[in-house]
Amino acid sequence: MESSEFSSKTKPDIPANNASESEFSILRGDFPGITERSLLNNVLQHSSLVLWALDKEGKFILSSGAGLKLIGLAEGETVGVSVFEMYADHPHICEKVRSALKGEEIQDFVEVSGQAFETWYRPIRTESGQINGVVGISSVVTELYQARKAFEKSEKRFEKLAQMAPVGIFQCNRKGRIIFANRYFGSCFEQGVSQQISQATKAVGNLNTSELTWTELFQSEGPGSLVDQWKQCVENGEAYESRLTPCQPAEDVNQVLVRLEKTESDRFVGIVVDMTAVQKAESVSALRHQQLEKAVQNRTVELKELNAKLQAEMQSRERAALELQLSQNQMQSILENTVDSIIQIDREGRMEYVNHTRSDNPAEEVIGAKVFDWLNEADAKIAYQTLRRVIDNGEQVEQPATVNLPDGTQAYMTGRWGPIWHDGKVIGATIVATDVTEMRKLEMESKRRQEELAHLSRLSLMGEMSARLSHELKQPLFSIGSLAKGCLNYVEAGRIDPEELKTMLERITRLSNESRDIVEKTRDFAIKKPFQKKSAQIQEIVERSLDLVSGEFTKSEIQIEQTYENDIPAVNVDPTQIQQVFVNLFLNAIDAIRTSHKKIPHQITISAQPLNEEFVTVNVRDTGDGFQDIEPSNIFEAFRSTKENGLGMGLAICRGIMENHLGDLKLVSTGEEGTVFQIDLPIYTPASKV
Repeated sequence: MESSEFSSKTKPDIPANNASESEFSILRGDFPGITERSLLNNVLQHSSLVLWALDKEGKFILSSGAGLKLIGLAEGETVGVSVFEMYADHPHICEKVRSALKGEEIQDFVEVSGQAFETWYRPIRTESGQINGVVGISSVVTELYQARKAFEKSEKRFEKLAQMAPVGIFQCNRKGRIIFANRYFGSCFEQGVSQQISQATKAVGNLNTSELTWTELFQSEGPGSLVDQWKQCVENGEAYESRLTPCQPAEDVNQVLVRLEKTESDRFVGIVVDMTAVQKAESVSALRHQQLEKAVQNRTVELKELNAKLQAEMQSRERAALELQLSQNQMQSILENTVDSIIQIDREGRMEYVNHTRSDNPAEEVIGAKVFDWLNEADAKIAYQTLRRVIDNGEQVEQPATVNLPDGTQAYMTGRWGPIWHDGKVIGATIVATDVTEMRKLEMESKRRQEELAHLSRLSLMGEMSARLSHELKQPLFSIGSLAKGCLNYVEAGRIDPEELKTMLERITRLSNESRDIVEKTRDFAIKKPFQKKSAQIQEIVERSLDLVSGEFTKSEIQIEQTYENDIPAVNVDPTQIQQVFVNLFLNAIDAIRTSHKKIPHQITISAQPLNEEFVTVNVRDTGDGFQDIEPSNIFEAFRSTKENGLGMGLAICRGIMENHLGDLKLVSTGEEGTVFQIDLPIYTPASKV
């Protein structure tokens, strides 16, 4: 199964949506170039989403989407990896995956590598209903998640303060449905109603509302229903205040003062004060009216102070809620403190905004300059073409470039250019530039070390082939000595036949040339050279590699069969390093045949043909018994060897050589029928010379 798609037996059983089908049908009719697949790919590449899928063992079979970059992963990097091993330190994730593999459909929040995701897990079922894996979509909601946690933290502070208040405090929405109520509020009612209020507010949490309204808890004291009085105040934008009687009051509670005011978040905060004592005092004696009025005033002052505290806390809660949307100041802070350089340019390439610069020049001093002025001539020409693609076609383009800094130094940057749209038109572009100077130095150092390792490996191969070299040189040198001695005997005997002497000298010349060719081929293979790709014919590389190990073929009675398609294009490689890859594979094939238990005429088959417009592929097949003492998946790991005295570095180095060439070396098959390796080499084009 390919990592980018599902087979028909493993597609999730998603109910058809008539509206969606209709929309896609319209797209296919009016815009035949647009497909569901292209739309999905565009969404995944240009939004913070991750689409993933697991087989029934929990291994990734799909990993795609721009959201992968936020957690340090590349497209398809996790394919073949077990989710239970990858997220062993996230038991919550593993638990959800297991539940989905059992048939549950789950939606949940998870945190990975400092990022928050809203993740949807859904079982993949075959046509017979068997669960064959899990498909999921993860959406990055880090900012929302952090804002929500800040909002919830503020809610808890508000609730704590409200619970300590000596009066009843509650919150409701425009419809009067209660969101929060403190203990004092519940104490105004009989126990059953108090428990009902407590359960309702606990169940809804801070971000929802209950079905319980405050108007159904009190009796109306004025004209019209309490609901109508409250509705009128809301429509007029007025605070509501009235003395009311609870429908089911607590003991010793007769009348309360209810006051509600609107907050900035379109919610209402209410205060409930037990006025029973005041009511009794008013009915006992009018003489105590002044004292009661003073008491009420004092109480009002206390309530205002408490209200001020509550309003301050409510403002804090509002600020936390507003963090759900990025403010301009927050965005500016992010831009100025990010490591990457972010540049905004107009349609002509003039810089209108720079978040920061690497030199002593303030960002304001470079505003108005053209971005091309900081590049060398070649990169500036490419950058101008890139800008035209962005402006004229609305494309997003990545371009590496060498930037000339004001202090005389240079930095190697990779920039992602994207269009700025306004009213359906591209009015400019943004460039997000990442400094990869140090990374490039590390890559060059890595290549240098790879070349040194490859050279040491060639010297090691020369050690393995020393017996063959000795044998091949011994034969012509012995013949040269015998012929020279024969010539000397003719001279000493005084009988010289010019024709016979000429024949012997010609043989000596031919044998010496053969010995020289053997030494030169061996020297060219072993000498240390800088990595340099050029145009080369694959047939010539294979033939030179076979020459180096031809003695081993003869000694082991191994036949060589070569098949090449017509007009195989030249490849863009370092011939010596690719020759090293083939010599390694040939020597491994010879060793496999020598240890084979099969009594058959053994042979090594080499075939080459174009793979596509970018690569030529070469297959090397032997008739040995395959890899017996090592897992095929581990053969390219360093220090893994099936040879008694082997270091296990040959194939690891060969794969490194192929990666440096932007090619590939892979094991196609191994077993009793033999082993097949495939080498993919990049085709040479004038643009690939560097």
